[in-house]
Amino acid sequence: MSTHAVSDVDTYKAWLESLYAELHEPAGAVLDQARALRAGADGADLAEFLDDIDRIVDAGHRLSQHVEDLGAASAGSDASLDWRAIRHDLRSKINAIKGYGEMLVEDVSGDEAPDVRTGLEKLLDLTEGVLGRLDGINDPPPSAAEAEASKTAAEAVAEGAAPATDGRVLVVDDTEENRLLLVRWLRRENYHVEAADGGQRALAMLRESPFDIVLLDLMMPEMDGFEVLAQIQTDESLRDIPVVVISALDETDSVVRCLQSGAEDYLTKPFNRVLLRARLQSSLEKKAWRDRQRESVTTLVDAMRTVERGDFAVTLDDGGRDLYAHLFRGFNHMVEGLRDGARLLDVTRDLAGEMHLDLLLQRIMRATSEVLDAERSSLFIYDEKTHELWSRVAEGLGDKEIRISADRGIAGHVFMTGETENVDDPYSHPKFDIDVDRLTGYVTRCLLCMPITGKDGQRIGVTQVLNKRGGPFTYRDEQRLAAFSAQVAVSLENARLFDDVLNIKNYNESILRSTSNGLITLDTKRQVVTINEAAANLLHASPEDTVGRPVTHLFGEANTWVLAGIDKVETSGQPDVAFDVDLTLPDGDVVSTNLSTVPLIDTAEDPIGSMMIIEDMTKEKRMRTTMARYMSKEVADQLLSGGEAGLGGKDQSVTILFSDIRRFTAIAETLGPRDTVNFLNEYFGVMVDVVLRKKGILDKYIGDAMMALFGAPFATPHDADNAIQAADDMVRALQRINRDHARTGVPMINIGIGVGTGEVLAGSIGSPKRMEYTVIGDSVNVAARLEQANKYYGTKVLLCESTAAKLGGSYPLREIDLLQLRNRDEPLAIYESLGYHTGETFPEMERVLESYGRGLACYRNRDWTAAITCFERALALNVGDSPSRIYLERCKAYAETPPPPDWDCVWHLTGG
Repeated sequence: MSTHAVSDVDTYKAWLESLYAELHEPAGAVLDQARALRAGADGADLAEFLDDIDRIVDAGHRLSQHVEDLGAASAGSDASLDWRAIRHDLRSKINAIKGYGEMLVEDVSGDEAPDVRTGLEKLLDLTEGVLGRLDGINDPPPSAAEAEASKTAAEAVAEGAAPATDGRVLVVDDTEENRLLLVRWLRRENYHVEAADGGQRALAMLRESPFDIVLLDLMMPEMDGFEVLAQIQTDESLRDIPVVVISALDETDSVVRCLQSGAEDYLTKPFNRVLLRARLQSSLEKKAWRDRQRESVTTLVDAMRTVERGDFAVTLDDGGRDLYAHLFRGFNHMVEGLRDGARLLDVTRDLAGEMHLDLLLQRIMRATSEVLDAERSSLFIYDEKTHELWSRVAEGLGDKEIRISADRGIAGHVFMTGETENVDDPYSHPKFDIDVDRLTGYVTRCLLCMPITGKDGQRIGVTQVLNKRGGPFTYRDEQRLAAFSAQVAVSLENARLFDDVLNIKNYNESILRSTSNGLITLDTKRQVVTINEAAANLLHASPEDTVGRPVTHLFGEANTWVLAGIDKVETSGQPDVAFDVDLTLPDGDVVSTNLSTVPLIDTAEDPIGSMMIIEDMTKEKRMRTTMARYMSKEVADQLLSGGEAGLGGKDQSVTILFSDIRRFTAIAETLGPRDTVNFLNEYFGVMVDVVLRKKGILDKYIGDAMMALFGAPFATPHDADNAIQAADDMVRALQRINRDHARTGVPMINIGIGVGTGEVLAGSIGSPKRMEYTVIGDSVNVAARLEQANKYYGTKVLLCESTAAKLGGSYPLREIDLLQLRNRDEPLAIYESLGYHTGETFPEMERVLESYGRGLACYRNRDWTAAITCFERALALNVGDSPSRIYLERCKAYAETPPPPDWDCVWHLTGG
């Protein structure tokens, strides 16, 4: 800290007093505002910003105290404070308040805490005011000693005082008096100087002996300065010598050309000695740096070549503070790391042959102690069941086992937090568990503890090394322990993976033994790798005589189609499936099977063989497989438990459901063949699921139509209910399908559903090779024609009176008509199911049905006027109600042309 002479004390104290007077009040205002801001932040629940606000308050307090100290200094008898330090300290405290305040203004939302944000802005305004006042105060006048020192320094520069140097300078000038003037002045400056009277001589001297700098004239005969510069730049041995041009030419073009040609600097004659001295010193420093750079690069390259040869016993002198000293230190650290890596690699190689996990872990921990030069090391594994860490390896304890709570001691702290602990005085560490030392009789002087983390990111334990010989553990020791901990983690993971693989192997073998289908795996040479018991029994083969032999040993020449299927799989990479095929066994037996051959690939998706799945097609399995495609599992199980009698022909009451897609031909033309198939697969997949959920069975597909049965082959009291529920659910499912289609651009569809109930003949019909379970009877025709009748009535679900009579539950139905169907003697009452409707799809349903019912009664009583009124009221409530519109039109027609007196209210539907 500089001081002021005694004669300047009064002036300096006056300066301090004016500084105090200017800053006392605004500094106090800043502190008051900071405290008010802190109080406001508590009320605004800004907990996440309190630390920054506390820093502002602290800086404001220190600013105010500093200003008060200046006031005390101005009133005292001493004025030894450095005014430069005063400005520096004041600006530092103001900068802290301003910096944190500006960050908080960005972070604190005005909507959440408007008062706090306003307080921050006020604080920043006050801070700017303090800074402005500080900058407005002039510096104090210099003391006599300082003025004298400044004068002496200025005179020294003017007189050319300069430190001695041994730099070698070459002066190049064709004018003798100019050349001698420079030589004499440079020698007075303690430079070693030689001179050349032209460019050719200068280049010869530069190549004969080394120079540190060249002072070059431009205007010379034979070879001017520009040519000399060009020669120097093209000569690799000379290009690093700095050249300062001293010329009488002062035009800008010459200066630019010289600098572009490689000159270090350009001075005009007559030259300024002070400026030349500075240029010389700067150029020589650059030359020295370039020489040091070249030397250091050469040294570094030689050292790297040594390391490349595998010799790590190389160390560079990294003394000094320049860039290359830092590079050399980095190189030395790198080589030290390589030495550590080579040592760890040697250890890893030693460990590579160990297969027993516990022995491997013991050797890893022993190597850890050796490499880290520690007395002992331990490996603690986490026991999830007991929430404990237990010593799987603990050097120095023999067979003793240590168990501690997973959150106790330094080891527990490291395990719970995942943070490394490097402790050089464990007994003063708050987490150290001294009971372990008491239990083992060991004294821990220093320790390093690190978590072990599996590949899934879960911590599985900790490693710990104790008592480094020669001092505490270093950061490099932490890196070494991290390498060993990773080795431990890999070993534990490998052990777990080995157990998993063994379990999977046992699991797969159990599957092979337990599965009822035959499984055979082949390698790429078509040799049998595995064959399960089911396949061996089915093919009358012995696993011992089959594994390792060609697949032809199993199937022989009588089953060439099997080998053709394997060829197809190997060529295409796609599965090959053959249904209901016969295998001729070597002993002459014939087995009916389904045979699937699939490719086997490894993780790189390269083929490694194939697998054959052989399904024994006994009658029961064939029946179960077939039924599963058409009925729910419960119905199929019930049918199969009853044997073939359940599929024989018999009369029974069944409810039949027909559904059909409207205008499907036009839709198919729009979609095209491929998309039409995909469309139908999606549609039927959804609708069959609905039928199966309601305990129905799929009888058949008829193009885009579908026929389902409820009560076949076994009748229940709920068949009619299940059919109506299925019909309503199918319409709801269709609505979901149409919503999805609207998003993808696929045409939306509409369906009609007809439901009929009655006595039918049910049974299996067909040839022994191709059987079909179905029903035959008038009720089938009724259901099919009701499905068609939906087109006329504008409805979606129609059911006959016999179905309505069978319903056990309550459903929203309305009678639609008395309908005379073709080829039937008696008319049929038909009903519409409205259970699928919502308030959006059928507005005002209750009131519409009430008006519709009254209108239907008036219609049958031939009261056309009253009926018209009722149907008009229904349509006013729901303009989309098609049955009301149909009856309205009938009533108007009958009002003009009444039906005959014997009219029976029966409607004859054309084509129905």
